[in-house]
Amino acid sequence: MAPYNVWGIFLFGFAVLYWAIDKAPSKRKAFAYGWLWAFGYFVFSLYWIGNALLVDGNPYQWAWPLAVCGLPALLAFFNGFACLFAKRFCALKRWHGYLGFVSVLSLSEYARGHVFTGFPWNLFGYTWIDTTIAQIASFESVYLLTFLTLLWLGSAGFYIVGAKTRATSIFLFVIAASFFASFLLGASLIHDTGENDDVIVKIVQPNTDQAEKWQREKMDGHFMNAIELSKATEEDVGKKTLIVWPETTLSPSFLNAPYYRQQIAEMLQAYKGEAVLMTGALRYDSQNKVYYNSLLTIDDQGEIGHVYDKSHLVPFGEYIPFQNLIPIPTVTQFTGFAKGDGPTTFTIFDGLSYSPLVCYEILFPHHAVSRKAHPDMIVNVTNDGWYGDSAGPRQHLVKAQFRAIEERVSVLRAANTGISAIITPYGEIIKRSDIYKRSVLFNALPNTTINTYKNAIISFFIFPLFPLCLLAFSCCLRQKKCLKN
Repeated sequence: MAPYNVWGIFLFGFAVLYWAIDKAPSKRKAFAYGWLWAFGYFVFSLYWIGNALLVDGNPYQWAWPLAVCGLPALLAFFNGFACLFAKRFCALKRWHGYLGFVSVLSLSEYARGHVFTGFPWNLFGYTWIDTTIAQIASFESVYLLTFLTLLWLGSAGFYIVGAKTRATSIFLFVIAASFFASFLLGASLIHDTGENDDVIVKIVQPNTDQAEKWQREKMDGHFMNAIELSKATEEDVGKKTLIVWPETTLSPSFLNAPYYRQQIAEMLQAYKGEAVLMTGALRYDSQNKVYYNSLLTIDDQGEIGHVYDKSHLVPFGEYIPFQNLIPIPTVTQFTGFAKGDGPTTFTIFDGLSYSPLVCYEILFPHHAVSRKAHPDMIVNVTNDGWYGDSAGPRQHLVKAQFRAIEERVSVLRAANTGISAIITPYGEIIKRSDIYKRSVLFNALPNTTINTYKNAIISFFIFPLFPLCLLAFSCCLRQKKCLKN
């Protein structure tokens, strides 16, 4: 996974897993081998999550071991049960048994992305981001690419374990041929869509220190820093300008204060053409007495336009599941955030549409945009300052690149610090910032394109039905053979 993306390591990793499951003397051992394999995978690829608890002043530092080891231990159960199922119901030495193994593991990855709100971080398909194979995700999503990754790179294990028959040889040849053909297919899907020269995008990365972000005496300086970075420059030639600030740049007190709204209005009015600010904001609903993590627009009169409230909240970060059942004061007193209504599409600049996503929401392949009105772009605001200079922000960026590929829209990503980026509909990063760098990204908006291969309804149902059908086919063949014997 990012930042290395060495997909060849899976050739060894999947081979060891497949060999271990085949040699396991019992279903219990198969579960244990699968769980241990996945636990190692998640510990090494998700260790950086613990960094969020070590920020100065965080009262949950005691939970660091839980974050580093507890989450991987829970996620590993998906893989463990998949391996148990494969051991019990799939003839692992036969080609159809291998298909069953690939199907059940890909289904476990799908389940990991959905059960208990889901955590689809580092699905196996993400390893292809630096290759043309990543474009295969445009046919369905990264879930399809995860299935193919298992099929292609797990075949080394099947070659070692499988029965040496003609059917096995033909099967492996077809897998190898499809693997190499996918590089060519992916390359053929990439086209130059050009840029919308009428719209200029300005992504602001203020690089506010996470430990100082909410210190009252420094918040005014943080705001003026964002204003200064957003001001019109000599490059302003009178085109429409879209300025994007990162997650929770504005607090409730700033949203409700006329002085700060006027500062934003004057900054936007200085542009020669029409200018709009999109900003992440911590919003307080005084009527219902709840907070929202929001993305909203502000025009050159200082008026708030579109308001989107984050709907896919982070467990144990923005809300605590079963909070009332955990008798720990720091847990029971945690207020958290209220949930928004889900994906939607807004329009600015007389017809330019966008889908807003706040931070964590960019992870979810089938919930990135509204299916009722497909947008021209995705605007993603985030704050990766929690995770330091680690693999986390780089892995987070890969998720944004894949959402661009899947939906064939550009993605505008604004991070407080982390990696801000302007991404084309093919996942190419044309402008990006560095971690811990105060930055402004300035570029014409990449044009969107039409995804002629993906129907919204089919794309939602191909997973899990496709691997489920293959798994049923594999199990039926094994059962038929058992009955004959």
